[in-house]
Amino acid sequence: MIYLSELRLQNFRSHVDKVVRFKDKVNVIVGQNGVGKTNLLEAIYYFSLGTSFRTAVRKNLVNFHADDFSIMEVVNMNDKKISGSVTFSDKKSDTLPLKVIAFSPESTNIIDGDPKIRRNFIDAIILQYDVKYRKILMELNHTTKQRATLFKGNDLAMIEHWDEKYATLSENITLKRQKLILSVNKHIDKIYKSIAGQAQTLQVDLVTTPSNVEIKEIVRELENTREKERILGWTNVGAKGDDIVFILNGEPAKCTGSYGEKWSLMISFVLAVWEILNEKGSKFENIEPLLLLDDAFTGLDAKRRQKLVKLIQGVNQTIITTANVQDIPKMCYNRIKL
Repeated sequence: MIYLSELRLQNFRSHVDKVVRFKDKVNVIVGQNGVGKTNLLEAIYYFSLGTSFRTAVRKNLVNFHADDFSIMEVVNMNDKKISGSVTFSDKKSDTLPLKVIAFSPESTNIIDGDPKIRRNFIDAIILQYDVKYRKILMELNHTTKQRATLFKGNDLAMIEHWDEKYATLSENITLKRQKLILSVNKHIDKIYKSIAGQAQTLQVDLVTTPSNVEIKEIVRELENTREKERILGWTNVGAKGDDIVFILNGEPAKCTGSYGEKWSLMISFVLAVWEILNEKGSKFENIEPLLLLDDAFTGLDAKRRQKLVKLIQGVNQTIITTANVQDIPKMCYNRIKL
């Protein structure tokens, strides 16, 4: 049995000095709004991924009265405890190979928001099982900046070289994204039906420009849109233009989905990703991903709450937050009061 047993925070968000202990299976953090429940899940997420599911500005994670934060985790690994820590200032942190996936009320922004939000979301998933992916993303960003510099200086002498580089990286990244979406679609429809009902259908599509993501086709599209890119200062060709579309009952959920449907959709997506991460394995054998559900039951009716409870029963460790314990259906769980 392997699970997160202890979380220690210093100057992380609202928590100046906080220690929380967890058990395996289901943990429910209960407390009024504003006491820092979500901050605990955010710290766990940051510990594993080095990023937040709430903000892109790392400095926002540091307590207002401090210059640095510290996150320490203790994992119970077959009754043997191992620990690791990360700080805001130290890039060489002693982390643990824990995979994590999170749902929060802001998760519906992934459906409705900018395509970049959706790309970042799936990239964060791939980073947890593909050790080379971070370097590829960094190289793509560097190449994008080099191409932008050429356009800004109106000097396109080297543009063909950078087009080829950009296209090569884009093909690699998009193929990895396509593979992830293919895996998601093996699980998500069944999960969504379990929550919303058998009459519902859900799938996820990755839309690319061009539709054929071979290197030569990406280079050709870059050439065809050269003037447009010069005017706009950016391109939607290749990996920088990939987008994810959620198809609910045959229609884009962004346009036709209700608030409740989008809520259930994103919970289903998160649970599908949990299945994928669980299949991918870990640096340590038999470590299941940690499932974080921030206020997830609030947006569900009583019937869907019961169905969600059934779905998480097989998860090794789930951490849930709620302001109202009455929102949580009857089940066995470790209650943590803030």
